[in-house]
Amino acid sequence: MTDECIYLQARLAAVKQAVKQCTARVKQCMRSSNENFLATTESELAEVAKDMLRHARISQLFDILIRFPHSTPALSDLRDVLRTTEHKEDVWLDLSLSLQDRLLHPGAPTAQVVQLYVYLIRGLRIVDSSGLILSHVIGEVRRYLRARPDTINVLISALLGTDERFAMLREDMGLGESGQTNEDDDNSQLIPHVSRAPAKDALVGATLAASALNQMPKNWSDPNWEPRPINAGPDYRLGTSYDVVQMLVGIFEDRSRFVNALEVSTAKGLLDVKGYDTVKQLETNLILKRRFGDVLLSRCDTMLDDVVNSKRTDSNIHANILPPVASRDHFGRLMPNPSPRTSSFSEPVEPTTHVTHPLIYSRQFWPDLERGPQSVTMGSAQQGNDSQVPHIPLPPSGLSLLTFPPESALGKSLETYGAAYKKAKTMRKVQWLNSRATVDLSLEMDDGRRIEIEAVDVLYAATIEWVASLAGTSTALTLSNLGLALGVDHAAAEKAVRFWCDRCILREGRDAGEISEDTFVVVEKVDASEEGANV
Repeated sequence: MTDECIYLQARLAAVKQAVKQCTARVKQCMRSSNENFLATTESELAEVAKDMLRHARISQLFDILIRFPHSTPALSDLRDVLRTTEHKEDVWLDLSLSLQDRLLHPGAPTAQVVQLYVYLIRGLRIVDSSGLILSHVIGEVRRYLRARPDTINVLISALLGTDERFAMLREDMGLGESGQTNEDDDNSQLIPHVSRAPAKDALVGATLAASALNQMPKNWSDPNWEPRPINAGPDYRLGTSYDVVQMLVGIFEDRSRFVNALEVSTAKGLLDVKGYDTVKQLETNLILKRRFGDVLLSRCDTMLDDVVNSKRTDSNIHANILPPVASRDHFGRLMPNPSPRTSSFSEPVEPTTHVTHPLIYSRQFWPDLERGPQSVTMGSAQQGNDSQVPHIPLPPSGLSLLTFPPESALGKSLETYGAAYKKAKTMRKVQWLNSRATVDLSLEMDDGRRIEIEAVDVLYAATIEWVASLAGTSTALTLSNLGLALGVDHAAAEKAVRFWCDRCILREGRDAGEISEDTFVVVEKVDASEEGANV
């Protein structure tokens, strides 16, 4: 018989014995009129009722914690009927079994485990303020979260995301007052005053300060301090902490893993901004620095500075270096727009150059990004013959090989902007990361349709530009021709063409009356039924 069965049988026997005693006392009361006996019986019945309530609340504790904070009254009930250490032992033994059976298994999502971890800390604080119960159950949850590979990502999403389940956790982050969080809670208390030594005796002063720190009692500034119980769990020190955020971050023995995840999250957030607007990211960074300190998040400060500097440089290039917006004549040739402003470029440039707004990032301080395009063109500033740009993982679609045809307006715009940047920043040049670029498109069709798409992948934009350049030529719109023109493989070419097929811009062509999977045609006119079927 397993320990779990023995424990449950003991609990069931205790409940049956309590009910039996209660029934016997009630029968005696009905046969007696002695007031002292009745008063004693009333007291004993109250104790039996408390025992029954304690057993009921202990068996329901896991479900109660899941419904926190709405189940706070039930937690208060359990707190009021825990009178001995044996009662607390019953709580952590029963709760440990419930956690193993219902939470700490591969079927539970990591977000759910993190959520219950937070509720476990808050709820058991109500039940047992000494932290004794928490010290026996929190360790197994922490070890389980530490072993899961996606715990850091879930934790970052909980702290910086918008999930309502972690609203209280984000409130704790915003209300954090510590300027810098130490890894050891015992050393995060105030240090007794040590007289400042003269500059020439700095080493002596540091020695005195260290000696004072080592000799002072732990938690000396806590008026509610209690000695460590003899039956405390191995994580008793964690159980006495009231900082839930610190207990979450402390799951990882290596703080650098968490900091790296914060840097990646910050980088992704900055790549998603529009118009260099970083107000939200700046506020988040300030809150994080109050919690974790300026030193650990120095790279995040550099990334924010890169966005500000990119905006300043971009404004200077558009205002002082690039020529005014050019127009095209009826033959499609670029025509200079007369303006009193001088320019470093003798020839007119593509109009798309004036809507190019890159993010110039310092490659030494930005982490490697996750896969997939982001919502702003991104370039890397290089100086002299520095090392190459760190590899950024790309989707397995051949997008890293994307090249623009010679007649591409997108390619010419980036080339012109790069030359302008080199004039603005001496001894520097830009290496474009086309895989991270996006384009805002506006398409006009013969049937009057106007299709506007924001932040479309640069592969899709280059594809539709190449398709438009085929007008009046004998080149067929095939996947093989598209792959040769853009330098991408068949899978990437098919992905781009299917993107425009879904929006009724392209459709599969016909070869000898049969639908061809390799040839496509432009849909200049579409009826309402076909358009509705593809929306």
